[in-house]
Amino acid sequence: MTEKELRINMGKRIKQIRLQKKWTQQEFAEYLGVSVPMISNLENGKKSICLYNLLKCSEILGVSTDWVIKGE
Repeated sequence: MTEKELRINMGKRIKQIRLQKKWTQQEFAEYLGVSVPMISNLENGKKSICLYNLLKCSEILGVSTDWVIKGE
């Protein structure tokens, strides 16, 4: 798997949970403490997520970091 594929798959999983929680990108950005464009770029696989935000993201979404990264 390439780095780009990894980013795209992570973004899809993050978006999936965000939508299940019925949060807008704006709401999720506020919870995470980042901008809406950052959430959009993350969900579309255009940007990587730093380790700190990965941990925070998994806590906010209620999923493991393994699930965000690998889908497991």
